[in-house]
Amino acid sequence: MGYLQNAKPGIGAVGEYQAAGRPWVRLVTVPAGADLTNTAANADVNEFKVEFPAVTRRVIVRNTSGGTANVHFASLATTDDGAVAAGNNSAVKKGKNYIQLTTGKEISMDIKCRFIFLSKVGADAIDVEVIAELTNIQEPYDLNKRGLEGITK
Repeated sequence: MGYLQNAKPGIGAVGEYQAAGRPWVRLVTVPAGADLTNTAANADVNEFKVEFPAVTRRVIVRNTSGGTANVHFASLATTDDGAVAAGNNSAVKKGKNYIQLTTGKEISMDIKCRFIFLSKVGADAIDVEVIAELTNIQEPYDLNKRGLEGITK
């Protein structure tokens, strides 16, 4: 004889996005050296992947240092054609699918994701605050795929 289990919320659980989320805060040092002037998808992309323990309800990214921080939902090494990372096939760079935050600026996004990527052009690393409201949804929600409009296309 079986027993009953409580259902776990899924990605479409509306109530998870209506209620205030569980807080999550991290100060991230973003390495310097990302090159957005070319469209190469290199394995060494000098980016920082911020992984959340659950699907987010809201994400705030604040640039607290000098220089410009780039926020993107897929890696700079994600290719636009499914081929091996090489010259001229970074989906994020070609599509300009990133948000640039200058010193002291922040962006607040009501979005669901499990991770974001941060990169920095130039010689010096910078500090970026990442604040999130988390839902109770534990399933993967991977946006790091080619062909997603506004993310890798």
